[in-house]
Amino acid sequence: MGTLDGLLRIKEFREGKAEREVMRAKLALDAAHVALERAHAALNDYLDQCQQREDALYRDLLSRIVHKSDLDDVEAEIKLMREEVPVYQKAIDDAEQVLADAEQALVDARIALQEAIRMREKFAELVAIEGREHAIEALRLEDMEMEEVKLKSRADSGYDETDAALEISQ
Repeated sequence: MGTLDGLLRIKEFREGKAEREVMRAKLALDAAHVALERAHAALNDYLDQCQQREDALYRDLLSRIVHKSDLDDVEAEIKLMREEVPVYQKAIDDAEQVLADAEQALVDARIALQEAIRMREKFAELVAIEGREHAIEALRLEDMEMEEVKLKSRADSGYDETDAALEISQ
């Protein structure tokens, strides 16, 4: 195995690693989408619960004679429920940031994969060129050996330069 073959194997390994990173980034992006959807759903569920609770509180007030303190209690409870909305909104904001980070990670992973593919293809071409050069060199050496055998055979049979000149002139 030549140096280029070894380098090609390294490039193939890195390409595989980059492919796996793209897959991990896709999975992380999918998970970020799901988390964002869940955060939105949690906020919507909470708002629905708040509206139902608020409706129930007002129905209760309308069904009986109330005192000022009863109105104050209802107003305080509604205020407390509304104070929780920013917590849900923060979860949405955090999920959106995770999603943006996951999208960027996928872009980066795809760029790294393209670079790994380009480098592997470059080394594959270099290995192919080296293989062709070795084949040409092997043919050249074989031709040299054949010529040497032919010259030795001629020398052993008494064939000399004058005979060769006569062959060429004929």
